[in-house]
Amino acid sequence: MLFGSSRLRLQQAEILAREIERSNHPVILGGDLNSTPLYRSSRPLRDLLNDAWTEAGWGFGYTYHATVPFARIDHVLHRGFRTLSAEVVEVSNSDHRGLHVVLEPTR
Repeated sequence: MLFGSSRLRLQQAEILAREIERSNHPVILGGDLNSTPLYRSSRPLRDLLNDAWTEAGWGFGYTYHATVPFARIDHVLHRGFRTLSAEVVEVSNSDHRGLHVVLEPTR
C-alpha cells in the first residue's frame, strides 16, 4: 500500500518502479495505491505495468466507497501476463470493494 502525502506516495512508487525496472521477471502488483489512475503518484508504476482493470474490466471499477464513493484506488498492475477478466466484488467488513482478476502468463 502506498500511503502518506501525495509526495510521499510518489516517492514510494518511484522506489517500486526502480526495483521493477531492474527485474526481468513477470510482476504482479496489487493493492490499495491510495491513488486513482489519473493521480501523478501512481504514474511511475503505470508507465511500467499494465492495468488489469483497463484491460478487462467493465464500467468505472470504483473500489473505495467509504467517504468518496466514486474512486478507483485499488489496483492490480502487471507485466508478463494477459488479463482474462477483472471485476469489482463486494467485501464484508471493509471500506473497500475487492478486485477479482484472472491473469494468464504470457511466457
